[in-house]
Amino acid sequence: MSANDKAWLENRLHDHRPEVAELAREVYNIHFPYAERNTRKKQLIINTLAFEIHTEVFDEYGDELPVNRRFTANRISRVLTMTDFDGDGVEQSMTLDGKKMSTLLRWAVHSLEIFMWPEDYDLIPSRNSIPPYFDLLPEYWPDEDEEADEDFSDEDVPEEEVCWRVQIEYANHTTQEIVSYQDYLMDRPEELYLALLEYFEPKIDDFDEEYTENAPLE
Repeated sequence: MSANDKAWLENRLHDHRPEVAELAREVYNIHFPYAERNTRKKQLIINTLAFEIHTEVFDEYGDELPVNRRFTANRISRVLTMTDFDGDGVEQSMTLDGKKMSTLLRWAVHSLEIFMWPEDYDLIPSRNSIPPYFDLLPEYWPDEDEEADEDFSDEDVPEEEVCWRVQIEYANHTTQEIVSYQDYLMDRPEELYLALLEYFEPKIDDFDEEYTENAPLE
């Protein structure tokens, strides 16, 4: 498809006739399947992120370890926290510099594509979740009340325990909640978990320093 053809098709996406706009959207998605996703990436800035995990995770030795932890990240305050519910339950926190916090949250959007997890993993959306719709095609945004009435009922809410949950607030004040009841960790949620955990794990140099300080004198 030439640049002129693409420009013409993009104009048809905003056609005042719904049937024309819908057909143009179908054709556009066939030729440019990741265009809408990439457009969202450019508009998404995470203000706050909370990630909880209640399942088993493989460690570096191949052993499965139970994990019950919660992480939070705040772009404004630059505070990162971790609470280990299997430990003492005390919240650990640290303050990152602005660049590191922005890089972490941008990585979650651009590399992990966290905003697409419900679709990519075919997850059941939360009843209170509002998808992060943006200015691409507002006429296609679903009506929130109608969507809730049509898509959800009491039978739709799983009885299983939450395996992991992500709660996000974006800079434009939209929110998103992503929940998985499947008792295993998918690849990208696992990447997020390991990346967040790394901030709180002791470094090798810390072990060496502690050993040196506590080593018996000969």
